[in-house]
Amino acid sequence: MERYEEFGYRYDEAVRNEDWQETYSMLDEYSQQEFTEEEWVAKHQAVRDASGPLAPLESVSAEDNEEVSDAPWTGTLYYEDGTQDNLRVMMPMAIEDMSDAYVPKRLLTEEEIGELEQVSTSGSSSPTSSDLEAGAEEAAGKYYMAAGLENWDYTYENLDASTQSRYSKGEWINKNQWFADNGSVIYHVDSVDRVGTSSEYLGVTLTLTYEDGSSSTRTTYFIYEDGEWKHRFSQEETDLFMPDASYEKFVAARG
Repeated sequence: MERYEEFGYRYDEAVRNEDWQETYSMLDEYSQQEFTEEEWVAKHQAVRDASGPLAPLESVSAEDNEEVSDAPWTGTLYYEDGTQDNLRVMMPMAIEDMSDAYVPKRLLTEEEIGELEQVSTSGSSSPTSSDLEAGAEEAAGKYYMAAGLENWDYTYENLDASTQSRYSKGEWINKNQWFADNGSVIYHVDSVDRVGTSSEYLGVTLTLTYEDGSSSTRTTYFIYEDGEWKHRFSQEETDLFMPDASYEKFVAARG
């Protein structure tokens, strides 16, 4: 019994240290066949990121199945907040390395396997508000650098879905090129600020400096869409680009 309780304490320590490779090495060979080490690590990190740290460990107990001598033992980890976790533990019957002799291993239950299979690792680590704002500022800088270089393909691909849907790519390129040909502009990102309480919808304040040395400010928007920051037009920009007008009508209106 003491060996199994010691296993529970070691397993808990590895979990607290987020040493998922160590917890994987503590699985029996059949449980390891359910997940690669990379999958195991990614899924457990995703769970930890979502749930936060564990409460302090209070005690570990282990109970064997007295009716079947070689049945798995159940170890229970009790936490100070009243929660508990169960581990099925068994001494392996066959080993390849003698250093594993008499070393307990964890056996995953079908329920545990099913729950872990449902854990998504795509974007598993949720970005913080500060990370999002820093990412938006970087995205805005890249966007307006591309605009300054007349890289209209890049700017079109980095519009949010709502804005992009209002322009064909050809129309976007032509209208942007008309503005570039009729007065160069230097863009400078002054600040990135939340719009309301959302950290995924940010206002970007720009300074536009023109060829004659004059300048103006503009507020535009970037939204976090499908894991990336995308440019969303303000009403001012929408009015400038006239989405409902053909390129010919757009040029005529500008003239």
